[in-house]
This record gives sequence, structure tokens and C-alpha cells, in this order.
Amino acid sequence: PAAPPVWAGSALVHVVVVVEYKEPVEVLARTVETIAQQSGIAVRPMVVMATESRDEGRFATCEALKAQCGSRISRFMMTEHTLQEGETVGKHSNENVAVHEVYRQLVEQEGMDPFEVMMIVVD
Repeated sequence: PAAPPVWAGSALVHVVVVVEYKEPVEVLARTVETIAQQSGIAVRPMVVMATESRDEGRFATCEALKAQCGSRISRFMMTEHTLQEGETVGKHSNENVAVHEVYRQLVEQEGMDPFEVMMIVVD
């Protein structure tokens, strides 16, 4: 059987969704560093980068941020929104995709109780 997630049995999982589109990596690095330095929580926070497929630099940016965090976060995830016909451009589209993907992975795939997840969205 698969090993349980790093947060199995924890009281609360902290998920921080960082919504970005073509932000300078230096700006995002400060945000991610602040998240990685959190203290007083039982499990290191999970970072979710909510990106837009039109941002050509998204993969390089996320790889740099993931390397910066190392083991100071429990998981690093990048989601990618592709603009669909009838959708409006903006933060809300990227955020929506990211939040749904976190739910799909943590709750539907890994069996977490959604009431044990504290999700915060920043930009």
C-alpha cells in the first residue's frame, strides 16, 4: 500500500494558494519565503502556485521557487489555467482552477477530510 500523506493524522493542513501571472520571481520569492518560515503549526504548509498557461516563464519560476523552499514546505504544486471561450481574464480564473485541483488531489484522491484543510489565497 502507498505511504500515507505527510499530513496524515494532523489536526489542520495549511494550503497557501499564490495566484500569479508574469510576476517577477524576486517578488514571488519573498512571498514563498514568508510561507516557508511559518512557525507554530504541526505540519509545514503546502504551497500552490496558480498560474496561467499564457505565462511562458511559469515552469522556470515555479522550479526556482520550489528549490528555494526545499523541505520547509510539505508540498509544492503548480496549477495551470487555460483561458476558455466565454471566460474572462483575471485572478479569479487561475484561483478557481487551483482551488478545484487542491480539492481533487487532497480530498478525492488522498481521502482527506475537507474540514481539516485551511486554505488561504494570496496574490
